[in-house]
Amino acid sequence: EIHPFTTFRVAPVEFEGQGPYDIAVFKLKEGPKITARLTAEESRKVEMGAPVSFAKKDENGVCWFKLA
Repeated sequence: EIHPFTTFRVAPVEFEGQGPYDIAVFKLKEGPKITARLTAEESRKVEMGAPVSFAKKDENGVCWFKLA
């Protein structure tokens, strides 16, 4: 589930062209929390506590989750 999150509207140079995008702290069902990217449509409202599922791990090792 989603814990604190933020939306980056102005991306840093390394992520140029990717904004806006969301970064969140996710609490895994196993217990630990991780920070990862959230794949979500811009129009969909993101809320703390919303359920998510693992989407992918990219070539840079970044984990992505999606709203369930």
